[in-house]
Amino acid sequence: MHTLKRNSLITGALGGALLLLSPLSQASWVSGACPSGLSVPCVEQDYNGTVYHFNGGHEDDWHPDANGDDFSFSGSGTIQCPSQTLDCSVNLDAQVKKFQDDQDVWRIGFKVTDASVSGGLLCSLADLSGMPWYLADSSTHDNFGNDDGVVWPGPIQGNIGTLEVLLAGSSVASNIHAHGVSYDNVDTFSLTGDLYNNGTDTAQGCSLSGDLTLDSPVNYLTVF
Repeated sequence: MHTLKRNSLITGALGGALLLLSPLSQASWVSGACPSGLSVPCVEQDYNGTVYHFNGGHEDDWHPDANGDDFSFSGSGTIQCPSQTLDCSVNLDAQVKKFQDDQDVWRIGFKVTDASVSGGLLCSLADLSGMPWYLADSSTHDNFGNDDGVVWPGPIQGNIGTLEVLLAGSSVASNIHAHGVSYDNVDTFSLTGDLYNNGTDTAQGCSLSGDLTLDSPVNYLTVF
């Protein structure tokens, strides 16, 4: 009986440890929709038909999806430069967080951890680099980093950087950022702006445009 009891305790401890190490636990998502009437932002997702959220206690932590994988966005995009125009399939992997800046203003941050293009010979030779990229407000033109984000409540739109565009391994645009980036607060990122040299608001000569939509199993990602 002592052996059985000891084995039961071990099994219970292992089960608890596995729960703590589950993707949902690691990603800091809580089952259920965002509560109503909050004075702080709450982020909610539908993962394969089940709703999760995070609000209090998760400030300044980057969040992948409920399974612990980065959110994936994909769609058609155009990279246009004076010497070349590429119409490609584009995929971005990203994480989200909420935080307060040094003025105690709530902000929403998006961090792009990976990006790729495909869809033909030239697209296969192209590459998007410089990760991670960070979404910042429209007044930011340099030093994009972990403390950047957009004011909440408000539209999730601004500039994103720092980017590099490669073609056949050679840089065609580096140390740049994109204007006109927006998220519809449901499932779609839109890239509609020119690329700019970091530190300036002078167009560099290239542009990046397209609409990228959340891939399954995530059906929506919304900030309340």
